[in-house]
Amino acid sequence: AQCCSHPWACKFPHTVPRTCDRRRGSPLKAYQISWMASPSVRLLPSLLCTLFWLGLAEAFSCQSDVHLGPIKSRGKKGLSIDDATFTGCPSRVPTAWPNTDTPVVSYRLFQAWRKEWPDDGWKRQAVFGNFRDLAVRSGVKFLLGTQVGCDEQEDEQDWVWAKELLQILGPDHVMGVSIGNEIDILSIKDGTKYTACADKLWTGRFWEEFQMRVSDLDALGLQSVPVTTAFTGAVLSGGTPFWEIPGFALVNSFFKNATDTYGHRFVFTFNFYPYFDPNFPMDVNSSDKCESSLAKAQSFENNGYGASVPMMTKLAREAVQQLIGSNDYLVWIGETGWSSPSADSLGTSMKNCQLWSSDAALRSYYEGFLQWDLEEGGDPSVPDHAFYFTARDSDNFGIEEHFGLLASCHEHRCKIRSPGFRSTLNHDFSGTPLPILSELWLKTAGCFAAAALLSLSINIASMRRRASAGAVASTKDQHLDFITPAVTTSAACRLSSQASSPPGHSWGCLCCSSASSSGASSCDEVESSSSGNRFGSSPTARIYTDDDLGEHQLV
Repeated sequence: AQCCSHPWACKFPHTVPRTCDRRRGSPLKAYQISWMASPSVRLLPSLLCTLFWLGLAEAFSCQSDVHLGPIKSRGKKGLSIDDATFTGCPSRVPTAWPNTDTPVVSYRLFQAWRKEWPDDGWKRQAVFGNFRDLAVRSGVKFLLGTQVGCDEQEDEQDWVWAKELLQILGPDHVMGVSIGNEIDILSIKDGTKYTACADKLWTGRFWEEFQMRVSDLDALGLQSVPVTTAFTGAVLSGGTPFWEIPGFALVNSFFKNATDTYGHRFVFTFNFYPYFDPNFPMDVNSSDKCESSLAKAQSFENNGYGASVPMMTKLAREAVQQLIGSNDYLVWIGETGWSSPSADSLGTSMKNCQLWSSDAALRSYYEGFLQWDLEEGGDPSVPDHAFYFTARDSDNFGIEEHFGLLASCHEHRCKIRSPGFRSTLNHDFSGTPLPILSELWLKTAGCFAAAALLSLSINIASMRRRASAGAVASTKDQHLDFITPAVTTSAACRLSSQASSPPGHSWGCLCCSSASSSGASSCDEVESSSSGNRFGSSPTARIYTDDDLGEHQLV
């Protein structure tokens, strides 16, 4: 307490004489804490951590020697984000269309989060932050999906997460909200597992959930954000004009309710996959050749074949016109893509055709999508927006599929490339059998490393500072070792400090003792530098300039 009776002595204890025993604990700790607690030092770990995160969050694009650009109608096309990208490498969402230099302007997220995905209290927030940073940095928009299924409690939690992400993104970066995805085939996705709840969904619950969530969007200030739900192209088969099958799917009734209630805020969205269409036959007199069907399925000509995406879009617009009596509603394609290699979910005769799921077929379909002209106003075969599925390979309800334009999170090469092409990146993990290492952990490790390096630098600087100060003050310490509190007087202090002071300096006394044995106050006068200035006769401290250190220190 005596040694730190003066606040400056606590901040700069290496200037306190040995009589105060400055090497024993508290003054030194006080110095370290006060220095590291300064605002500039506290900001350094945050700055380093931020720079590290931004470095990993920089624009990502896969590498290839095959270039397919430029893309047509890029403002009306978007890329779907798969579960593998969402949870494994959210900071490496392709910001340019693979195999092109054209920036992506919109993304589709199927859900904000899933209960199966690990969340230790911060990972979900970090993933959401990645999407927010992407939106702010690139000015992109998101079509966010939210599930409606058989587990009401799970659906409720899903909507909580969706609202959280919507608020983080902000209205400027929300293209729309899709409430439910492909629930028209919910009852057949897993045998009879969902059959029991399908009737409940279609006879009231789905429409009630839809209205409730739209009301929540309005409360969040998203009144102008379009709302939709994505159905499969199957709803166009055998319907009048869409499916209206009790206990299975009441699509006509839903569309009527949605358009009557929300008008043109409601958007018609369909997922079209010629890849899964069971109506494509093998070539004539062949059991494993499919060149004719492949050409038809992959056509993006607006006057193409009946099962192609443009013609399915035309059928959808005609069905909307028939049901609603208007053809001025927006029509979006929520998903379309091609799997290579073959998807485990492919159940048509095309699974016997090697060409159907080949790399060449993937390239042909993707290139056709990129070159599809969506600017032809008034053409019923042209959608208002279309999303390609998907960034990386992922599974679908546990079934392995390969619709991605990249194979995985640890692959830097685009799928569409020449044989033998190698990435120029030093950290190319292509072919590595290790599991995907989440980039969130890489970022965390980077932050800890940055903090550790900063701490090491601080300690080294502190030790150098103390060593330099100790070397300068060593002469003074030696003199004061001979001045005991019992005999310390003003005269003794002056005599001792002047006897062996460094050139140009005159050591003073500081907190030698509160009193001498005779009752006289010690250190009752403090010498100044050799210029002879005095700062008073009461115990205090003075400033001296050390020529070697080139800095001011309080003694």
